[in-house]
Amino acid sequence: MDRAPAATSPRCLTALALGSNVGRREAFLAMARTYLCAGRLVRILKASSLYETEPVECRPQRWFINQALWVDTELPPPLLLSHCQRVETLLGRRRAERHGPRTLDIDILFCGSLVIQTPVLTLPHPALPNRRSILQPLAELAMPWRHPFLGGDIPALLSTCRDRARAVLILPELEVPRS
Repeated sequence: MDRAPAATSPRCLTALALGSNVGRREAFLAMARTYLCAGRLVRILKASSLYETEPVECRPQRWFINQALWVDTELPPPLLLSHCQRVETLLGRRRAERHGPRTLDIDILFCGSLVIQTPVLTLPHPALPNRRSILQPLAELAMPWRHPFLGGDIPALLSTCRDRARAVLILPELEVPRS
């Protein structure tokens, strides 16, 4: 079933999820944020803290570092997806194994109230209500969004999420004043 979005304004409330579980995970996320904004195609309005999250639905592998971004873009979702995939490739992403380890994963979680279902893109992201690794960082952004099918906002989705995988906040290293 292919459903294209109805005509909308060029900008909409858009959320991205970043994740990495290979190599220097935090560095891959930092580079992804930089590359996403190159050429001014995407502007980050707000970024969540980093979370270390337990892998789900995959073979045993290293935990992920995840982050959610609230972004502003004029790119329609299919072009935003292409842009995200280019950034993944630039940072060494290889799609050899479904749910396998990866240097970088960038998912479009939602774009306003758009509902899209094509062979390459589904919005809202189908895993969104079922993944603590997505919902925990997303809740921190306090975005005024409601799921178009489930009706709940992000805190409500998080409170009803049955995923028991751990999502641990990574505290930034603090500078210790020298006396």
